[in-house]
Amino acid sequence: MHVTDVFRDICGMKEPEKSFWSKYKKFATTEILMYLIMVIGITLGIVLLS
Repeated sequence: MHVTDVFRDICGMKEPEKSFWSKYKKFATTEILMYLIMVIGITLGIVLLS
């Protein structure tokens, strides 16, 4: 155990958690791309069929 770990335990401090974006970046980018392609496809379909 390191001195800083003991100090954190005494003070009740915890390790900083990973942010939402760094944790779910891959999932979020694929999700955004999927919705973007879906919206473009729907728009193209409406334009071509009308």
